[in-house]
Amino acid sequence: MRIRLAIAIVCFVFSAAVFSQSPSLKKQPTTITDKAHPQQVQSNAQTAQQKMDKALQFSKEGKYVASIELYQDLLKNHVTELKKDIALQALVYLELSFSHSSLGNQKEEIDYVEKAIEIMESHFTQIKETDYVTAYNNLHYYYGEYDDSKGLQQTHQKFATYFKARFKAKEASPVYYYARRVLRKMEVIAAGLKEDPVKAIAIIQGFRDEIKQSPAEEKNADWSYLLASYSSLCDYYNYNSTDHAAGIEAGTAFLQTAMVLKDSFNIMLSHSKLANQYRELGNYKKALYHVEASLQSFQFPPTSMSRFSLETMKAMNMASLQDYTPAMAMVERNILSLLQTHIGPNQQILSFNPQLIKQLNNSRYVNIFASSALIFIEAYRQQKKPLYLEKAEKLVSTASLLFGEYYKKGSYNSTLNNLHKKIVEGYLFVAIEKYPNAYLPKKRILEQIEKNTSFHLAKSFELQLLKQNTPIAKLMHELQWQQQQKEFWSQEQIEKGKTVDYSTKIQEQVVAIKKLEKEIAEKQKAFTNFTLANYSVDACMQLLQPQQAILKYYVATNHAFRVLITHDDIAIQQLGTVKALAEKVNEYNALIKKPNSNWKPLSAALYEQLVKGIQPQQLTIIPDNFLNYLSFESLYNAATKQFLVNHFPITYNYSLSLWYLHQKNRNTTDKAKLAAFAPDYTQTVYKNASLAKLPFAKEEAEQVAGIFKGDSFTGNAASKENFYDQSNKASMLHCAAHTVLYDNNFNESCLLFNQAQPLYLSELYTKAMPLEMVVLSACNTGAGKLVEGEGLMSLSRAFTYAGVKSTVVSLWQVPDKETAAIMVLFYQYLNKGLNKAAALSKAKQDFVSQYPLYAHPYFWSGFILTGNDAPLTSSSGPWFWLVLIGAVLLVVSGAYFLFLRKKAYFSS
Repeated sequence: MRIRLAIAIVCFVFSAAVFSQSPSLKKQPTTITDKAHPQQVQSNAQTAQQKMDKALQFSKEGKYVASIELYQDLLKNHVTELKKDIALQALVYLELSFSHSSLGNQKEEIDYVEKAIEIMESHFTQIKETDYVTAYNNLHYYYGEYDDSKGLQQTHQKFATYFKARFKAKEASPVYYYARRVLRKMEVIAAGLKEDPVKAIAIIQGFRDEIKQSPAEEKNADWSYLLASYSSLCDYYNYNSTDHAAGIEAGTAFLQTAMVLKDSFNIMLSHSKLANQYRELGNYKKALYHVEASLQSFQFPPTSMSRFSLETMKAMNMASLQDYTPAMAMVERNILSLLQTHIGPNQQILSFNPQLIKQLNNSRYVNIFASSALIFIEAYRQQKKPLYLEKAEKLVSTASLLFGEYYKKGSYNSTLNNLHKKIVEGYLFVAIEKYPNAYLPKKRILEQIEKNTSFHLAKSFELQLLKQNTPIAKLMHELQWQQQQKEFWSQEQIEKGKTVDYSTKIQEQVVAIKKLEKEIAEKQKAFTNFTLANYSVDACMQLLQPQQAILKYYVATNHAFRVLITHDDIAIQQLGTVKALAEKVNEYNALIKKPNSNWKPLSAALYEQLVKGIQPQQLTIIPDNFLNYLSFESLYNAATKQFLVNHFPITYNYSLSLWYLHQKNRNTTDKAKLAAFAPDYTQTVYKNASLAKLPFAKEEAEQVAGIFKGDSFTGNAASKENFYDQSNKASMLHCAAHTVLYDNNFNESCLLFNQAQPLYLSELYTKAMPLEMVVLSACNTGAGKLVEGEGLMSLSRAFTYAGVKSTVVSLWQVPDKETAAIMVLFYQYLNKGLNKAAALSKAKQDFVSQYPLYAHPYFWSGFILTGNDAPLTSSSGPWFWLVLIGAVLLVVSGAYFLFLRKKAYFSS
């Protein structure tokens, strides 16, 4: 799947359709229950209705700030009236969401529409059905805006269930036709998510046929949604496909249909989709033609994000044609026009206050500022004018601020990743050019970048740490149960419709969930060491010892960077273009997996480019993008004729935030307990494929278990059941087993136990395993599908998600005889008290020394340690005591010798 394109053009089709389909608010009958003051109650209800009518009018006029103020007033001052009139209460939240969305505030739009749906499904018999359809329509649109594929799928599934249960047969009612067109649009997007454009096209064609039979009064709205479906098909080709010919064909069909219908908005939109395709092909002149056609096709309102986005796209195509002066002039006019619209007149790029536009936390606004910054940077590269760099810094810092408001601190998607890469590109270039020797500005820039990186895995690990606290774990378990109950009864309500009322049950769950969430939040305050509450770049630097360093890589939009973080400094370096570096790394990865290849020249070149000049005693590497596949230990220093592994121990990590949690939760115990597993694959078949025997696996498991006086589970005992059982008893698990990887469905990737019992990667995302270490001494356990912004979806990552503090995995298939030798050496050093990174480093060096015929990096460099590198034991066995006794004897003998010298001196 490709990343999002440089510019995402706004699609207001849903918004426009939603607005046209929103039912006009009718005055609701009021039940008078307050006998003491009946007139006051009636008056309050009338006042609430009048405010709602006025707010809706403001919204129609585009006065969204004024409408939001009135909706908030209703929620604050008319609680009693809204409790009695559920339909009105739900509509307030629904319209609040719409108004925030119209202002470009994605932070609020999803929360408010979800609240509206919660109210509706908790009082299903009291709602207006058209409002309910609108709510799901809007929620699906908003999830699409945020590029939340999981949210899109869940919304589509729930709405499809409602549609099937509610409409057993075709109805001649407005709500049926409204729900049908909403469902068809969802189906087209769902087909795109499954990367099935053929099905999407078939759904569109079927929808066209249905429209022919629609009543005359429904046809306009149906055609509007059909055009929106074409737009979604184009989005699939723009964002998730490299089939540009098919993308251009879909865009052309979209344009032709819009022209037949004389729909100027969709003519504009279809041109923008075609511009995206041609830009991706590198045909900037053709892209520029379609952007200009798009701008001329529609009369944009003053606050239109579409116009701002299109003009930014036009400037980017001009810059790609190296026409920088008009590109910068257009960008500046565009930005100033945007600022005037949202702040007021007389704004300047270098002096405006970004805090005044924080509410524009929308992907397109982030993109406008980030892309504009890159245009100024490209001009600066050519002309070296400091003013361009100043403007680029202001624009990229604004983009970063808006991104921080927009990002929900969950997992990254392609839109988030693409936007973040642009910000990283601009920010790190500014840091290098403007602040090469200024520590504080560099730290400020890095803090801002890291504040916006993906927190998904770190937060998942944080959750598992908190679950180790029994009271919190109990509350979390209860919360999960209540959430499941609420979901169950909500689903039952959707299927039963208004024939059965489950509102009381659902409301009980809502109250219980809110109470539990509050209790959990209170208890978490006492466990800040287990959380990211105090996380920052500065906090990480304070945790670094003088001999330690973190080397973090960033693969941005056009260039790759490395940032070296020590306890007292930050050094930033540009590494070259992404394209050239990716080609070099991919070529090297292919070479290193061939035992007889000539790997040295390319390894030496990558050493010079990626790690030269770094001299800590211990290094943590946080790779990015394709660098996740690289074994840095194998990089060759031609000057010293040594591998990087000979210079210092190396640990890997997924993010700086996760590294922080690992450091805050370092444990060294006196009684590390190990359980080792080695299945027997004799005559074993998994999914019609025979599994190769691992003749050295049983011996390996028994040896490593013996080193730590642990238990070995071999043959039939190496079962999935025993593995889960030992995950609750041991502190370390070792698996000498096969793995199966599926690039297109990484959740089906698995570790195979005896009789080919699969432990799926997806299962680990639901388990809690507070283990110190898991060693996967198997093929490709560190490999997996690369999800940009998130890293490799591998078994190693899945175990980290489950709460395992460190993993040792292999990046490629290694013969099990050599694997066994390295593993035994590794555990021997662990038992001597070395930390994990040093133990693995020494094991690799000893292996090369003892088996010089296997010095090729293929045999030893694929094993990497990820996570916490703390020693596993503080009492380090006979070797430790021999060294300690020797040291004591040396001190005693030295003291005695000194005593004899002094005695001789004074006697003379």
